[in-house]
Order: sequence, then structure tokens, then C-alpha cells
Amino acid sequence: AEKLSVSGNVTLTGNVIMASGQGIDFSANSNASGMTSELLDDYEEGNFTGTLGGATSDPSSAVTATGTYTKIGRLVYAAVGFTNVNTTGASGMVQVTGWPHNSTTTMPTGNVMSQLTMNVRTDTGNIAPFWADSTKVRFYQTLHGSNVWVGVEHYLYVSVVYETS
Repeated sequence: AEKLSVSGNVTLTGNVIMASGQGIDFSANSNASGMTSELLDDYEEGNFTGTLGGATSDPSSAVTATGTYTKIGRLVYAAVGFTNVNTTGASGMVQVTGWPHNSTTTMPTGNVMSQLTMNVRTDTGNIAPFWADSTKVRFYQTLHGSNVWVGVEHYLYVSVVYETS
């Protein structure tokens, strides 16, 4: 294999194109304990169609919105907002599907902002999204002074940061 060694700055007037499976190798840096890779081999950004539904039944009319995402390596940041929607016919916990990449974890992650009326109790501590499986994000609220989680029932804005394969 040929190598290009340069001392000083390099200016390009086009893109650097990597072959599949190749990337930017950071192995010259010191390694942290537990490190598994120093190769940055994926980057993408774009839009996706999120679907707002219910864990028991979906709304009578589909509720969708365009979200945006950025993927760097295995880390994905995605956000979508649902406004002025009709959830007639929906039941159960709110869930969002259609994420651009499946999650490898079911850990709680991300931020939530309620858009209109939610089934939020007055003793709510916070609202958190969690991955119900690799394709669905659902929402829970904690209650002050307890470890009880209660399902959230209506509209929202959500952003998540998660790991994919």
C-alpha cells in the first residue's frame, strides 16, 4: 500500500472519498481503557418521516412529520416535532417510529417538550423518552417523591441521541 506523507498543511479543492469500510484513523492518539475503535468511518445527515402513534392503537388518520438527523460513526442525533395533530382513535402510551436508524439500546435518552395538552400529573418530576425496542421511542413521566413511571398520552417535540450499529 502506498502512503502519502506531508509535513505542513494540505489544501484540497475537492472531496476526500473513502472506500467502503475505510475512514479517518486516529490510532496515533493515546487509547482510553475499553476503547474498541479509532476509525471514523461513517457520516450522514438528512431527513426522515416520524410517525406518532399509540402503543395500543394508532390514530384513525396517520400522524407524520419530517424530522432531521445527523449520524457520526455509531452516534445518531435525531429530532422531530408533531404539532396540530388529531389523535382520535389512538390509545396507550405515545410512541414515535420511523427513526432513520435502529437503536442498539433501550436506555432512556433525549429531550421532550410537550406541545399541547398531555396527560401530565401535577406531581410530575420530568418526562423522558426511552427506546421500547430498536425502532420505537415511548415516553414516561416520573412522579415527585416516588419511583413510579406513568405513560404520557398526547402531543410532543422530541430529540434523541442514541447508538446504532
